[in-house]
Amino acid sequence: MNIKRRFSRGFTLIELMVVIIIVGLLSSIAVISFNDVQAKVRDTSVLSDLDAMEAAQANYAAANNVAGLAYYSSSGYSSVLDFSPSEGNVIDVALNDTDYCIRGYNTGSNKKSIYNSFTKESSPGVCSGTQTNSADTGIILPSAAAIAASPSFSGNLKWLQVSANYSFSCGVASNFKAYCWGLNENGQLGDGNGGSAGQYSISPVAVSTAGVLSGKLIKSVVTGGANACAIASDSQVYCWGRGKNGQLGNGSGDGVIDSYSNVPVAVGGVVCAGALCGKTVKSLSGGGYNYCAIASDNQAYCWGANWDGELGNNISSSYNNTPTAVYTSGVLSGKTIKSIASGKYHSCVIASDSNAYCWGMAGDSTDSRSGGLGDGVLTNYTDRTKVPVAVNKSGALNGKTIKSIAAGYHSTCVIASDNNAYCWGMNAYGLLGDGTTNDSWLAVAVGGSTCAGVLCGKSLKSISMSSQATHVCAINFEDKAYCWGRNDYGADGIGNYNTTQSLPKAVDTSGVLSGKKIRTITVGGGNSAISSYDFTVAIDTEGNAYSWGCNNPYGQLGIGVEPATTQKVNVPNSLVTVTL
Repeated sequence: MNIKRRFSRGFTLIELMVVIIIVGLLSSIAVISFNDVQAKVRDTSVLSDLDAMEAAQANYAAANNVAGLAYYSSSGYSSVLDFSPSEGNVIDVALNDTDYCIRGYNTGSNKKSIYNSFTKESSPGVCSGTQTNSADTGIILPSAAAIAASPSFSGNLKWLQVSANYSFSCGVASNFKAYCWGLNENGQLGDGNGGSAGQYSISPVAVSTAGVLSGKLIKSVVTGGANACAIASDSQVYCWGRGKNGQLGNGSGDGVIDSYSNVPVAVGGVVCAGALCGKTVKSLSGGGYNYCAIASDNQAYCWGANWDGELGNNISSSYNNTPTAVYTSGVLSGKTIKSIASGKYHSCVIASDSNAYCWGMAGDSTDSRSGGLGDGVLTNYTDRTKVPVAVNKSGALNGKTIKSIAAGYHSTCVIASDNNAYCWGMNAYGLLGDGTTNDSWLAVAVGGSTCAGVLCGKSLKSISMSSQATHVCAINFEDKAYCWGRNDYGADGIGNYNTTQSLPKAVDTSGVLSGKKIRTITVGGGNSAISSYDFTVAIDTEGNAYSWGCNNPYGQLGIGVEPATTQKVNVPNSLVTVTL
């Protein structure tokens, strides 16, 4: 008889631990999956509330002939708007005279605070500072009550807007504070440090809020040659950095003795002086040595250096250290200003007639007939105009109006009513994008008269230039980026180091930009006869910032890498981050 023996034993300690770990992992996965499902359900609820609030606002606006009604959900049901938020949802509506921004979040959602909320807006840019033209639209901030009640969130901040210029950049993050990185030898990072030769930061540092910015949030920031200015939540302007020629706008700077401030100061000074007093500011532009603003009266005001008529005020002074009004008795008579852009030695505006007007100097001594004003007049570089002149529309711009404008290094580019780009002025390194390196004092079509290159057939929504950079970048309506011009440090992001790129090429998306949509782009640089320190910063639709181009000698890519280690990058491959 064959007897089979059965053996029974318990788990060994190791086996028991393995089982416990497996059960724990399965439980964690289940919890994570459940939490993710819950978060997505709450996302849907918040988005539904945003739609309902937008409909309620539209009804109210139509009935009362206004932009809408400010609302914060702590008040619960609103009989005026006939709206009540879903359980746990926080909804905030902030608005100005013409636009509104609706923000929403739920602490159990994927959007956990007012700083990273879902948004709906009346037009592009009012919630996030999207650059729909050469001047920032200006962020509509949340209500004070919503900010006070909002929980903080951990992790990397998102970027609302970034502006680059001579070897440094500044941006507004999702906590509505300003951060800067790169060169700091004139205090242009605004953090209370800087002011010594060679100082720089390879990562973003916070602009000081200990003085005039105490208690204020930042709506937008603009960089100049060695300084920066911001519009704060009080719709006033504050500047920092070099102020020798009055660029700070606070009454300091005499054009002789070098001066700077490494913390923000109020434009107009402590006791307000200058033409902006009593007005609020809607948008800013920064040039090489001056700034210009559009105020609440829809007129333009400038301050800083005026050697070449950059202030457009019909005054023969070398500088103005408080804001002065741009001359309106000539071609701008009876017109208001919609957009403004400042280049190295000139500025341009789009007026209420949707035409462009420029003033300042047309070119420089190395390129004496560059025609940066676009008025069709062949002039020597010593000729300049201290009042606005009309951009000539007899050539490529014939029959077109102007939607957005950008001014740069003795050149200007616009997006016209046909959603195509046109440029004029200095064309070294292919800056005009027409396939040549020939200067033009009339507008030429980017891609040339027969349209060559990757932009043919594509519609553009924004374009970026800088007072010191010799390359240009643009974004089309598919949220893709294209660049052209000087590329010896890879600033065009196209995978090579060709010095001259005279036709647009698509920014490389095989790496970190794969599947990403570009919301805004800004170019910066610093040029010498032998090399270009150009670089580029882009923000995707999720608020992440990427940079490429030159990182030497001041770490201007902002990626936390010393310039000696990484000097140049010719494709986007790095993130610019700020961590709470």
